[in-house]
Amino acid sequence: MAGKDDLSQINKSLKELRKGQLEILLKLEDLDERISNLEDGGLAAKKPLEPEPILTCVQCSAEYEESKNAEGSCHYHSGVLKGAGWSYKYTCCSKSSKDYNAAKTIAGCTKGKHCSQHHTKYQYSAYVFYMQDQSKKAKEVWMEMDIADLVTERCMWSEVGKTEEGNVFILVGTSGIEYTGITVYNPEQLKALTENTVCLNIENEIGWHIRAEVLVKEQVIRVTLKPASNETGLVKQVGYRFDKTDQLHAGDIECLSDPLAGKPNKVYDVPEDIQEGPELEIGEDYSKDRKNDYETEITGNCPLKLQQVGNTDVTSTIQSFEGKWSNMFSCTTKVTNTGKENISVTDVTGYYKNKDGEWIKVDEAVVGKQIYQRNYEWFDTSNFWLPEGSTGSLLVRLAVKIEGTPPESHYEGRWAHSSLPQPLHFKFTFTDQHNGTATLQFEQGNKPLDLPTREERVKNWAGKDEDNMLFWTFADDTSVNKRSDVAIYKDDKGSMCYRPALFGSSSQYYYLEHSINEFGYKAKKVGQSEYELTDWKKESKGSSITPYALVDLTSGTMFAVKVVIVTSTSKTTSYYPLPPVPSSDSNILTIKDSKVAVKGDLYVSWQVYKASKSDRLVIYPVNGKNSLSGAVTNKTKTTQGEATLKGPDKPGEYEVRYYAAWLQGQITGHRHDGYIAMARFSVTV
Repeated sequence: MAGKDDLSQINKSLKELRKGQLEILLKLEDLDERISNLEDGGLAAKKPLEPEPILTCVQCSAEYEESKNAEGSCHYHSGVLKGAGWSYKYTCCSKSSKDYNAAKTIAGCTKGKHCSQHHTKYQYSAYVFYMQDQSKKAKEVWMEMDIADLVTERCMWSEVGKTEEGNVFILVGTSGIEYTGITVYNPEQLKALTENTVCLNIENEIGWHIRAEVLVKEQVIRVTLKPASNETGLVKQVGYRFDKTDQLHAGDIECLSDPLAGKPNKVYDVPEDIQEGPELEIGEDYSKDRKNDYETEITGNCPLKLQQVGNTDVTSTIQSFEGKWSNMFSCTTKVTNTGKENISVTDVTGYYKNKDGEWIKVDEAVVGKQIYQRNYEWFDTSNFWLPEGSTGSLLVRLAVKIEGTPPESHYEGRWAHSSLPQPLHFKFTFTDQHNGTATLQFEQGNKPLDLPTREERVKNWAGKDEDNMLFWTFADDTSVNKRSDVAIYKDDKGSMCYRPALFGSSSQYYYLEHSINEFGYKAKKVGQSEYELTDWKKESKGSSITPYALVDLTSGTMFAVKVVIVTSTSKTTSYYPLPPVPSSDSNILTIKDSKVAVKGDLYVSWQVYKASKSDRLVIYPVNGKNSLSGAVTNKTKTTQGEATLKGPDKPGEYEVRYYAAWLQGQITGHRHDGYIAMARFSVTV
């Protein structure tokens, strides 16, 4: 039998067992309750963690997880890739490659964090590649706009249109060549917008502001281009609509703000030209047919016979004489002593005939003989000997003092000064020891002056077309027989050029047409209606050519060029009124019939602000980016004309565009792609 202690221990063990069973039952009941709750939609059980998504960086193309996206993990180029053909180089680090695709894979030079979406927070090269790719997909251009920034002399522009996939794109850039930002919406994304959305908002430290937004209620896309030089900027918007299949189509275009629209298109009065001082004449060619066979005039039985050698012009050079400048005239003379005794020449005198026909004594007369080429041994003219029966060649040089500045080179000094008559007559006299004299006359004749003329500038600068020479003026310096001139002309591309030539020499010209808005803005900013163009000024040795922009300070319109040419002997002030600023109203393109047959004749007429032989008429699909064949050029350069084009070979809606060569790639406040007028038509079966 079990003892009392054993029973006590058994009872204790049973109690502990029952307690454990009870805890198990409670846990089972709790588990049953939790299962019941799950079945009844109660508290959810904890799900296992899902793997983190793998993202692709748009800046460096690397894959990454956001939780591990630390600063410095992304290596990208902060500049852009530039170059053509032989080399492509990044502007940020100068790393380069001869192959474009290889250059795109060069490791980046800037560190930052990865980003899976394109943005405009800062510049990175991959964004430029993305914008270029999207631009190539453009099928239709709904709206385009540009405006010049006169502070930076660059252009801001924008395009809104539809891609080949049917998506809407909004592209903005600068200077007609660089992309700045792009936004792309597919129809579903655009339709899902419930409130106005700013899709591009780009500002920089120089004062540029580019903003693009979608206004949902009005169903328009509005773009604002605000340069640093304009407070309001250019604001335009284009509508969009969905068809029954939810495809996107363009709506109306509206211009809300245009800085150019407020400029007055009027004709301004300019003063009359003023020309002060003497004017040079190119003159006849007096160097030909000069008399060189004058007989020696003898007095007092002088035995000397003088004869000019050769049928040549007398050379003239400018040399210093007693601290002043003199024209030096030299005559090579054959001298024969026909007597039977040695002759001593005791005096040599010279004379020239002035404009009144009077003989005037020269300031110096010397005689010498040639030693080597242009080296001479000059005699003491108070006494030199000629042996009896001798014959020799001597050089007689006569000096005539002149006023003014000497020529800069020997070649320029080969003319008698303009104050002397032409042809110029001289005579010199040898006096012997018996006071007998021998006198010989000779003549000097100038060649025509080598002066620039309007005709020469038309030939060399304006493409041999008088119509291209818009303005020409000059001022002469009679002290050095030189002319300074200025021309404003159209080059072979139709661009207006300003070209100064100080003393007739010019190696630099300026595109005036590209700077008109800039000069108007700068003049208005400083409040100068006559704004000096200091960068275009030329000056040397007391002469100068100074251009000015004449500006209407109310509107900032530059309406004329003032040119002041100053030389040591003259001054000319001339004015060139600029043509009125072209507007869209001044360029008109019309089509005779709005409907034509397939491959039918399309009769087109135009009236444009200005024309060039490189202007083209081209057929495009409506809003299309790719032209069709059949371009016709305006070879006659007429601002008004007609042409016959061959219609497309498929039915559809088309347009004819007039492309102006002078507008291609320029900053003018017009469409940056170069067409200034357009008319639409249909092709029917």
